Amino acid sequence: MFFEQFQSIFSNGIKIQRYEMKDIIELFAWIRLQDQLFDQYFSHYSFTVNTDDLWDMFLKLGKFNIINSVNQKHVISILTEKIPLTSIETFRRYTKLAKTYLIEIKPEFRSHFIELFEKIFDAYIIKQFNYSQYSSRVSRTDCKDLLQDGLEMSLTNHLERPSCLLLVRKILCEVENYQKTNAQKLKTVFGNLKDFDEKLCQKYAAEKIIDDEWLKDFLITNPQIWLKLDQETYRYLYANHQNNPWTIYIWSRIVHLSLSKMLNNNYVDILSKINDWMKKVKCDIYNPTDIFTITLVNKLFELILTKYSRPIITLSNIDIIINFIICMRENTSGRMDVQQINNFISNILETVYEILYLKSKCSLYRDLLTGSIIRCFLPLIDLQKIFSSVDPQQYRFPLINANIDVVVALPKPKDIDIINIESNEKFFSRFIQQINEWFDWFDQFIDIFQYIIDWLKNHNVNHSNQLLIDLLNIRYDSKMTFIEMKIIIERILKILEPFKDLRRLCHLFNCLISFQILNSGTLNTQDNTIKYLTDLKRFQPNNTFTVESESTYEHIISITDHQQVQWSLASENHSCDITVEYRVYRGNTKNEILYKQENVPIHKNVLYGQFESQRNGQLIITIDNKNNHLSQTIWYRIKSNNLSTCYLFHGIFNMYYDKYNQEISEYDFSQLLDQVFDFIDKLLNGNLNLQTIAELRTIFYDKNINIRE
Repeated sequence: MFFEQFQSIFSNGIKIQRYEMKDIIELFAWIRLQDQLFDQYFSHYSFTVNTDDLWDMFLKLGKFNIINSVNQKHVISILTEKIPLTSIETFRRYTKLAKTYLIEIKPEFRSHFIELFEKIFDAYIIKQFNYSQYSSRVSRTDCKDLLQDGLEMSLTNHLERPSCLLLVRKILCEVENYQKTNAQKLKTVFGNLKDFDEKLCQKYAAEKIIDDEWLKDFLITNPQIWLKLDQETYRYLYANHQNNPWTIYIWSRIVHLSLSKMLNNNYVDILSKINDWMKKVKCDIYNPTDIFTITLVNKLFELILTKYSRPIITLSNIDIIINFIICMRENTSGRMDVQQINNFISNILETVYEILYLKSKCSLYRDLLTGSIIRCFLPLIDLQKIFSSVDPQQYRFPLINANIDVVVALPKPKDIDIINIESNEKFFSRFIQQINEWFDWFDQFIDIFQYIIDWLKNHNVNHSNQLLIDLLNIRYDSKMTFIEMKIIIERILKILEPFKDLRRLCHLFNCLISFQILNSGTLNTQDNTIKYLTDLKRFQPNNTFTVESESTYEHIISITDHQQVQWSLASENHSCDITVEYRVYRGNTKNEILYKQENVPIHKNVLYGQFESQRNGQLIITIDNKNNHLSQTIWYRIKSNNLSTCYLFHGIFNMYYDKYNQEISEYDFSQLLDQVFDFIDKLLNGNLNLQTIAELRTIFYDKNINIRE
């Protein structure tokens, strides 16, 4: 009852400083086991005195073990509210006092005192760093001192405590000037690491301390920025890591997080830019002590190369990275998965073997013309051993007779020499070049004879139906391998072998020329643009597109195969720069430029052009309006007709063929064709009697006798 009534007297006595410290301590000792009473008296005291006196009281209560399990919640609650409001300098002074008092405390009471101090320390640090108005006042030096104090005055001495983690982040990762470049920021963080307590780096695993969130300001999220990381900065980074596990971990995470963000972009661009950068900073040669570059390449391997091993094989500008990876197989540091690297290399080598065995997709051989990372793997291959176990016949160009030779304009390609191998690299370069020469010949051969095979199929020539299917697969099946293509070509050559005058036959089918420009583009000064536009708007209102001011627009129109195409253009507004091209579907050649001129006055006269193509593709109209501040409206007309064939020939041939009502061999069919040609020659030379000519009445009826319609 006395203590309840004495509270107001006590509070007033504290205000007028009536009591000595020892008397107040004695009072707290008397009531230390009375929870509510202690709370009331300690609250009166704490809200009356300044923080210096409050801290002094805390130290003395701790020294005499007056703070117990009953009342400590009240003491800690008040101190964790009051002490965080003090300055860093004041708190540092309080910490030093606590260290001094710790020596005077009896050993059996020290752990309890340290536990109380830890709670106050944690509250102070968290308050300081969770509010920007406080954290900005704390210097890196203060943080180092506080971290040391926090670890010394700790039961566990654990760096993983939230307060210690906040201090570590401030010490290592705070960049004072947010206008710094990525290179400057990286130098800052690695400079901070160099000055950090090395014992802590050795004692604690970095992955348990460093959070990815800490590193967000140091990420390089654009491939172009890698090129700005100069040699001097990079040398500073890797020359000062001194095998510090934290430095290596932070670099690894920065690289990993940067690449992960960059992967939203084109991975080819990422690889090529970093490949260029490695050469620029002179870290393009593998060095087992260059941990930073090894880490970078290993991350490229993990995040990109293992996922895109097939597509990257055709890249030619990542040789530094690939050579680095091949050398990394010898690394035994445990920082990389050597088995995964070996698997990657094995997979690439399997692809190389497929290429050499002619079992790769046709498109790959075309892609390899422009270079490839394969040359990095060639030293690992024994070409003599590979070719000792293959059939040399498959490397010989198909046999062609004179009838075929005069039809296909390209010279017959040479056989591939697999015996005389000077060096792996020279052989492979020559090998790919020769394969593509074969491709060019095969392409032209197919352009010409696709329609002949189709005609044979329509007349039930043995095996022609399957041959046509296979031939179309060459054009449209992306999985077709080169050896499969070669076999199909050989089968087509075989079915054509009995035919004596293939050139004449192809001429009649109008398929001798794969592509030709009949009119490269002329302005018709007689054709008024206004009338042309009026007709188009009336009959073909959708044949138009608009090009915005100061821009370029590409308009694409699909064209079927075996066509003669007439194209024309006009504009409502003004002249412009025009390019007209033809791109073959699944073609292996460059676009055919049909027309290309600047400042063409198609607002006054209509532009006309004409071409023929055996293969389907795209007519591409590109309008460059970059130099004009006004938009441009373009109108176009496309007239497309099947290439004409000889009506007279088909009529006479069918007259002979109608005698057959079943499948016919290529030999019998070729003899039948010889008879037809002989008949046509006699007809054109006037060597047929009137009775025979009368039999042709239905063929000539309402038709012209000309060979071409």
